[in-house]
Amino acid sequence: MLCGSPRLWCIGDGMRIPWNEYEAAILLNACIEVRNGHMSRKEAEAAVSQELRAMAEKEGRAVDSIYRNGNGIHMQFEIMNGLLLERRVGLHPAPRLFQEMVGLYRRDEDSFGALLRKARGSAAPGPAGAPSGVDAQLAERLIHIADTQFPNGLRKASPVEMARLRRYFLAAYPGEALPEDLDLEAVIAREAVVFQGRYYVVSDRTKDLICSIVSGQTALGHQIFYYEALYERHMAPLQSSHIFVADVLRAMLERLLPQYSYHRSYFTAARGASLEAEITRCFEGAASLTYAQLEEALPYVPLEKIKHMLAVRPQFIWVRTGEYVLADGIRLDEEESRLAEASVLEDVERQGFSSLANQSFAVSLSRSPTLSECALREAFYQRRLSGRYDRQGGIVYEKGASFQLRQVLEAFCLEHDALTASELHAFEADITAIVGPNGSGKSNISDAASAGICLCGRSWSALMWSRRMRRWRCLPQGGSSPSGR
Repeated sequence: MLCGSPRLWCIGDGMRIPWNEYEAAILLNACIEVRNGHMSRKEAEAAVSQELRAMAEKEGRAVDSIYRNGNGIHMQFEIMNGLLLERRVGLHPAPRLFQEMVGLYRRDEDSFGALLRKARGSAAPGPAGAPSGVDAQLAERLIHIADTQFPNGLRKASPVEMARLRRYFLAAYPGEALPEDLDLEAVIAREAVVFQGRYYVVSDRTKDLICSIVSGQTALGHQIFYYEALYERHMAPLQSSHIFVADVLRAMLERLLPQYSYHRSYFTAARGASLEAEITRCFEGAASLTYAQLEEALPYVPLEKIKHMLAVRPQFIWVRTGEYVLADGIRLDEEESRLAEASVLEDVERQGFSSLANQSFAVSLSRSPTLSECALREAFYQRRLSGRYDRQGGIVYEKGASFQLRQVLEAFCLEHDALTASELHAFEADITAIVGPNGSGKSNISDAASAGICLCGRSWSALMWSRRMRRWRCLPQGGSSPSGR
């Protein structure tokens, strides 16, 4: 794959195959889903690769191991995502096709959605009804037979299935005659969606059911619907209408409600709707919310998607296990925050870093006793420090500065003559603990010491373990290591 080139080619079977607008639309849609937190980038890249390769195979093109493979999609995803986020990527300008696709999405989201549906072979159909030259009542009766007698759909291009349809029709309407040259499949295709090579009829009762479900839920304020969640929540009535899998439901939704925006695993009922905005809306009037409360408020969003969004967006602050608060809803005492900010500045100027764990927010906590001190520290960092300082766990330091955890360990070691393993564990938890699951991972300080790694970054003479005393021991600079360690 030749990436970053304005011409945007892909190598396959020794030939350069240019990208087309359908492929670009699918790639951009994946970038949008990642941005909105509906899937990880790894999942999106794999899905795009699989979809584009399948599209090429369907068109009869030879697909080798290189064509639109994971590595190539990874690089093209980076370029398209940079355009979406207005961020320059690489030395070359982004391909014109990518620029135009992002421009279409920003300028006319409806047109982009229509192009995406066309790319996936699911463009909204023309007006329903009988094909030209076919009696409307005859077509209606055929659709009724197909709906009631073929609950699992009719196979496409199957003479056997059409013969069965003809027999069922003549049995139900013995006085009627079907012209021998009548294209039964064309009649059915007019009122059906296609999934895995089968026609599934969209009868009037099915239309009424689906439209009633969606309109009822959007009236309640729901804007994002994952197909699986929608299907599971309304499984009984949908199955009574011969909809047995979520993929068929999705195909029918795209046919019946083309005004909505459809994505790989969900659709949105309002332009610009995002999971982040939906979760934020749930916090209106609530001091904090648990996983269970959010799951109840967003019944058509899988819980794992809610958890992921809470973990990656800074405006959602972890309070305690399974509970979050909106950052804007946290009240910090102004004088307490000013003193903490001054303390951080003094620490950074003196030693290059500061620990958030050293800052007290007792006054703020007394005003919001339902919150945790961790939540208050996170809010403090976001409001007063994030513009100037970077963070590793609970340690903050100047943006752009070179920082290593060994600096913290060295300072701690030099403050103590001897340290127990439990003290090291406590220190580890203290400096690496940031509020909730968004912090950096464990540093394994005590594990490193047990493995014989120098903690303070000087030499083994700086910190030693005494078997007799069962203590790590800080020795003077240049001291010799005791035997039997």
